Amino acid sequence: MTRVSLAVVALLALAAPGFAQQYPPTRAAELKARLLDRPSAPEAASWASLYAIQPELDRLEPMARAAERIWAARTGLAAGAKGDEKKRLQQILASYESCPIDSIALRRASTGLARIGVVIPLTGRFDRYGKTFSQGLRLAIEDHNKVYAPNLALSLYDSEGDPLVGARKARWLLRDHGVSILIPKGSAGILVSTSPEDSARAEAVLAACKSAGIDVAGKETVEESAVDLTHALGALKEKKASGLFLLTPPRLAGIAAAQLSGTWPKARIYGFDALDPSGQNAEARGALEGATYVVADYAMNGAARDSFETRYQKAYGEAPTRMSVRGYLVGLSVTRGIERGSLNASMLREALRTQLYDSDEGRALRALKPLVPAEPERYVVRSGKAVAAAPFPLSP
Repeated sequence: MTRVSLAVVALLALAAPGFAQQYPPTRAAELKARLLDRPSAPEAASWASLYAIQPELDRLEPMARAAERIWAARTGLAAGAKGDEKKRLQQILASYESCPIDSIALRRASTGLARIGVVIPLTGRFDRYGKTFSQGLRLAIEDHNKVYAPNLALSLYDSEGDPLVGARKARWLLRDHGVSILIPKGSAGILVSTSPEDSARAEAVLAACKSAGIDVAGKETVEESAVDLTHALGALKEKKASGLFLLTPPRLAGIAAAQLSGTWPKARIYGFDALDPSGQNAEARGALEGATYVVADYAMNGAARDSFETRYQKAYGEAPTRMSVRGYLVGLSVTRGIERGSLNASMLREALRTQLYDSDEGRALRALKPLVPAEPERYVVRSGKAVAAAPFPLSP
């Protein structure tokens, strides 16, 4: 499963006028949206004059604050400001005449937040995931554009399926880790690799067990390069654990599964994407029979999911996938932030931070809450294949 990184940037895009458009509820955001939507309207000069003195602008960084006010003044004067409004806007321009302002910041402020940039694999081995993710995201953007102004547009950036390329292109990354899993009854043993990602997941599993009142019999850590896991597996079995969490890369998960038959044949196995049988050999698939794992994607349920699936099939002529759902949920998070008054990329960043799960690590995991009823998808290995274990049958 690819990890999709998203970068939210403010780029050039003009809002197309629409019928009965709604605007963000906060005063400053509403005024800016109206100016972007109808810069030549008779009321534009008045909107610009009011926007330039809104207290929300005072909370922006100095560069952004200056750029926003210069843009408002120029827009209002171009719209034919007269009298006191014209004088006020001219004073704003005069006050910033000698201020050294970055031209790029000015160009971005001159159009506002109207385009969403997405770093996503469009070529390479993960191109199918990128395609379906962007299609789900596009539906959320279209929902926004039917009702709210200014209209949003998408700019897609190809990560080429390479996380290093994606990191270079991303300005601000969102990562949905999906740590919700089915906790086994009884006590749990945890086999975890030394990789940073697996170590973080182990901490999340420990916290989940603690909150659910599940006893953790023990935790064994193994090197990523290990080939013999029988000692670690045996140690967990001796501690009377009834369930085993395999928090390892796929290679180690396959080795552990194959070695369980001789050391711990009745262990109930739980984990994440590394247990996907499609990436294992025949011996490991057989040993993983009955294992339960959760993928780092969401499936919607109830009316919201039904509505999305119907619209997705109508728009693209195919059923939505897990990545389609993720794209749609991310799109909802972004558009809700804009609709509630985000004026630029910095304010949208803060709005998205309020949509993160709280955690003991201070939101370090950066997981977005779904804005519609949704749950991580759960699978059980049956006859060497992954079978949906919950009533959310979106195919991968």
